[in-house]
Amino acid sequence: MSVDGSTTGTLRDGVTMVEVAGLPVLLAPTDGAVTGGLLFRVGQADEPLARSGITHLVEHLALHGVPRAGVHQNGQTGDVWTAFHATGSLQEVVTFLDAVCDRLRDLPVGRIDVERKVLEAEAASRGDRMLDASRIYRYGARGHGIAGYRELGLTEVGPQDVRAWVAERFTRGNAVAFLTADAVPAGLRLDLPAGERYPVPDTDTVGTYPAYFSTGTDGVVLDAVVDRSVEARFVARLAGRALFTELREEGVAYVADADYTPRDATTAAVTVYADARDDDQGAAVGAVVDLLARLRFTGPTPQELSETRTALLAESEQRQDPAAELPAHALAVLLGTEVPDDDETRARIEAVDAAVVRRVADAIWSTALLRGTPRGAAWAGMGPAADRSERAVVGTTWSEPEPDRARLVLGVEGVSLLTDDGPRTVLFDELAVMLAWPDGRRHLIGTDGTRVMVDRPRYTGLTTEVVAREIDARVPGRVVVRRTSAPAPAPTPPPRARRAWSFLWRALVAVVRAFGMLVGLLMLFGMLTALLPDGWEVAAVGLTVGVGSVWFARVFGRRRRTRRR
Repeated sequence: MSVDGSTTGTLRDGVTMVEVAGLPVLLAPTDGAVTGGLLFRVGQADEPLARSGITHLVEHLALHGVPRAGVHQNGQTGDVWTAFHATGSLQEVVTFLDAVCDRLRDLPVGRIDVERKVLEAEAASRGDRMLDASRIYRYGARGHGIAGYRELGLTEVGPQDVRAWVAERFTRGNAVAFLTADAVPAGLRLDLPAGERYPVPDTDTVGTYPAYFSTGTDGVVLDAVVDRSVEARFVARLAGRALFTELREEGVAYVADADYTPRDATTAAVTVYADARDDDQGAAVGAVVDLLARLRFTGPTPQELSETRTALLAESEQRQDPAAELPAHALAVLLGTEVPDDDETRARIEAVDAAVVRRVADAIWSTALLRGTPRGAAWAGMGPAADRSERAVVGTTWSEPEPDRARLVLGVEGVSLLTDDGPRTVLFDELAVMLAWPDGRRHLIGTDGTRVMVDRPRYTGLTTEVVAREIDARVPGRVVVRRTSAPAPAPTPPPRARRAWSFLWRALVAVVRAFGMLVGLLMLFGMLTALLPDGWEVAAVGLTVGVGSVWFARVFGRRRRTRRR
């Protein structure tokens, strides 16, 4: 493979872009060890849920067997990019980059089972990931929501899937390289197949905002999607410092901060979070909501503005080395955006005032999604996150033996679960994945994140033959993920706050039943006093009370036992 090394542009003083075998390579000289990397425009957000984890698997396979002597190397898979990078001598880094390209052309697919176990162990070591549920609520089971499901499709990925994914996404047309050197070194080949650049997945969201959902886990998280800007990064830093000061001062939280994370060429995520014990979770939610309200309506204090400005300007001064900024420049080229000029960045930091903070805080609130306490956040002007479907499918209804439980509807269009709070429906033509167990249990997840669990043994008469005929025969094989262990579905949003009207409805039903019982008992007492001889009124009262006690225990006691199951 030939190396032309011709200069195609200067991105900034000290940073140039050349082409090697048709692949853009960013160069910037540095003293000391050399760092180089390959970035591909593919990540978790590009994957279908039924094959989620395939990009991470490719990353692991591509690094297996790559020479490691004297070089620090690693790989990373993000939402919209995958990176391979190494630091060492110039020759070691060149060897690493070419070895990764060679591996991608001929992956060791015989190691898929081994690397799958490694990935499962890696996922287990991460523990609770605070934003998983938020991603699913905001994006559903597609795009940026895929990362919330923890690589559900790994068990279905085989050699053919891996080779097809690499041939489509890991190409020179879909890649950018960088190297902290002043020229293209001799011997650098970067031998990758031709291909096209894939656009970043859409960031379409589900539901309306601001919204909240409830969870029993410790801590509070509020995330929002805003335009990428220096000003949004400023407000995130200011909010994090203010929240930490308040919650640590009151002893409510140990960790309290806010992050600004670019998501694609035009948008970024602002995440405000704090850990808290169960009994302090309400206070943490209140602190987050009150902080945003203060920034929206009254703005920050002069001291908060000054301290945040000083911190960000100091960080900007530390980023003067062009070589240190090469990965950011490479990612910007990959996503079709630009790294802001240092002078422009400093000028915009200096220009942030209270009015700018109020405007950005308004933008954060307008797309805010809060993970908070079971009591919700309606008091803050937030609505419950979208929870139920607009309609149920028409089909055969299956019920559980016990009354007052959810009912399952199997139709030609899809599957619905009917609950007191409304239907949950997954249509077959909007199905992201179906987890299937040998005993006939099925877990369907729609592209909007709606999930329906078909727990077959719970429904009278619902046999494996019925499941095969009414569900399996209508589901495309490409979205099926087979399971062998006991059903333990992929992480999905925690149960959302029950709607107030469902409790009111139950209360109304209880009142009507109690009134009916009272009328019935009065009629019974009247009949007994009419039939029994004079002087037997006490016996009539005793019989009426006895019948009423048994009746009450059977009606209300049974309902309580049913709800506890």
